[in-house]
Amino acid sequence: MFVIFSTKLGWFGACSGPRGVRRTTMGHPSKSAARKALAAEIELEIEGDPWDVVSKIVSFSGGERVDLRSVPLDLPPMTSFRSRVLLRCHEIPYGETISYGQLARLAGSPQAARAVGSAMANNPLPILIPCHRVVAANDQLGGFSAPTGLSLKKQMLRLEASLPG
Repeated sequence: MFVIFSTKLGWFGACSGPRGVRRTTMGHPSKSAARKALAAEIELEIEGDPWDVVSKIVSFSGGERVDLRSVPLDLPPMTSFRSRVLLRCHEIPYGETISYGQLARLAGSPQAARAVGSAMANNPLPILIPCHRVVAANDQLGGFSAPTGLSLKKQMLRLEASLPG
């Protein structure tokens, strides 16, 4: 299954695998840009929206408090480190932020803050794995790989009322 849909935060897309959502993309300026970002995953198509992911993301983008942790994930193959980082990031509650270093410690690799940044930049499930909630140690926002970059990260953190600084 794949869907492309508009939200108050831009165009989003999601593709499912056999066990849950496999890939998301967000904050695109157009429907075609969101579709292009998912092009390699569209072959995983399954009929329908069995996880109600569209309504949950649309609700989130409209400012509703939505716990996206209930959406089942289907992570693609990756290193055990990256998997640990993404699964720990998935546990960050709505409205909270943590630093790259804190996430590295939670993932069992306390010296790997930069590698955590790389894992966040290559997150296959942005918004469902809330990499926008990971900030630099000095409460600066750090980077964000969405098409509109830090602008979207700021919007998302404001929606959750957890913008640092």
